[in-house]
Amino acid sequence: MRLPPQVRAWLVKRVRVVKNISVVSRAFGVSRQTATKWMKRANHRGHESFRDKPRKHATPKIIPEIEDFIRFLRVVFNWGTARMQQGLISLPSFVYGELPEGLRNIKGIRLSRVAINNVLRKHNRNGYLCRTGREWKFFRAKRPDELWQLDYKGQ
Repeated sequence: MRLPPQVRAWLVKRVRVVKNISVVSRAFGVSRQTATKWMKRANHRGHESFRDKPRKHATPKIIPEIEDFIRFLRVVFNWGTARMQQGLISLPSFVYGELPEGLRNIKGIRLSRVAINNVLRKHNRNGYLCRTGREWKFFRAKRPDELWQLDYKGQ
């Protein structure tokens, strides 16, 4: 049962008088957790609000045009996430000539490096890209203390 805002305010007043949330919540027909939630909202003196918060979802910050912009910067300039983060805030002038028409109005967007990396991961564009054809040779130890190496420098 959803309580109207006036009843929520009465609930808070009763809890302050009785000092027992369980008893008051049973009397009002709500759970103790719900009564605790309304008590926390009432603690903001001057800003207490017993109205329902909006249930609509927040609009996503990363729209498809921004995803395309991030992918473009990775493919054309092979920039990392930190440089892309700066590029989304303000691009250098030499980049604007390379941009397609649809991406030229993207300016002043602040995204975290994690968000940029998530977009790159979504489109399989993050990670090490081998340009020369040679792959990294990773050494893995088969037993303990196997990867020790000594370099002789002189006599």
